[in-house]
Amino acid sequence: MLEKKTKCALKLLKCHLSSESDGDEIYLKHENKKIWPDVRYKVFKSRDEIKLNVDLDLKDNKGPVIIELWEKDLFKDDFLGTFQFVPFGSIGEFMVDLKKRNMSDVQRYSLIWKT
Repeated sequence: MLEKKTKCALKLLKCHLSSESDGDEIYLKHENKKIWPDVRYKVFKSRDEIKLNVDLDLKDNKGPVIIELWEKDLFKDDFLGTFQFVPFGSIGEFMVDLKKRNMSDVQRYSLIWKT
């Protein structure tokens, strides 16, 4: 039996508030693999928006998709939190806010995705 897959596009990453005044060095991971950007990281300052153009082929199930937001650091990269959403059965463009690892962290990000 062929496995049914759902296509999901990560369209845009918005930084409402960066954790560092000179910007955060950001990259995204899905299922323990870096999926964006093609370079080591992208710098985000408060109010920055960057188009992602990342397409994911997802196995059809009912669980959430989890995209991890990381910040590049000199010694050990910082896990900032996750974007979690359920694209299965959804049609359209949606926005999800970052679920921060620590509620005391100041950074605020949103991810626009589409099925």
